[in-house]
Amino acid sequence: DISMVKESVRYADGTEVAEQTGELTVWEDNAPILSKFLLEQISMGIYTKLIRRSLAVKARFEVGRRINEDKGYLFEIFSQAQRLCYLDVCKYAYIRNDSSCSLAPFSEKYLDMLYFADQIREKCAENMPQLLPCAEAGCVITYLRFLQTALMWGDSCQLAKERKEAERYLRQVPDRVCRTYLPKKLYVKWRIFKLGRLPFRLALKLFTREAS
Repeated sequence: DISMVKESVRYADGTEVAEQTGELTVWEDNAPILSKFLLEQISMGIYTKLIRRSLAVKARFEVGRRINEDKGYLFEIFSQAQRLCYLDVCKYAYIRNDSSCSLAPFSEKYLDMLYFADQIREKCAENMPQLLPCAEAGCVITYLRFLQTALMWGDSCQLAKERKEAERYLRQVPDRVCRTYLPKKLYVKWRIFKLGRLPFRLALKLFTREAS
């Protein structure tokens, strides 16, 4: 139903990051891939997927949503897929540039991130409770990214209400969920967030330096 590959990331200076193993994995049900999808262990982009047409037409991209619209669509598709495969080879080059929507300054459109994360968590709670812990961890990943973008690209008054609600959600997520499902670096970032905004802001600067 769905065949997937990997993307490389190509930067404006000509450098390219292309990690690949060449390994082929086939799943006869969608539970394992849904778990990976919720935890962002596979690409959220539609551009690395080939989808059987009869399945692809069963979902629609939400009109008016500008960030993570692929995520909302793909969750619907993965939820209905039966047989999936993934080839760990880079077959798509993603060009990273400053005009990219995903790198744009903080604004209301970033609320779409929270919208899709919440929507997916609610659907898991209702229809796939076994995946709810993964969906909750996925929300932590998204909410941390939302707050990180707000701190690094926005000002203190932008979307203050929504930022407080995001902070409130992150503080009430059980430690067992984050400790079990988040990668170590993200778990540390979440724990630092719980110490307060200042430690979180300082940690973001450190993580950014390490990434560069």
